[in-house]
Amino acid sequence: MGTVVSLEKEVSCRVTNSILRYVESLGYNTDCLVEGLPYPKEYLADPFNWVTWDVRETMCRRAANLVGDEAIMY
Repeated sequence: MGTVVSLEKEVSCRVTNSILRYVESLGYNTDCLVEGLPYPKEYLADPFNWVTWDVRETMCRRAANLVGDEAIMY
């Protein structure tokens, strides 16, 4: 059996916006956080939009790797 991937938009972009803004405030370019995702950075930065849990998790993992802090979301 393969991995089940949710197609439902279930996470507010308030989270993705926070990730983008925080990483930018540390002086990093955030293009790598959104590369290959099904939404552009502008969409992910709008707190009134919604995305799947998988998109949020992908951005969190990428941000943690970029800044070298696994606890970035906490």
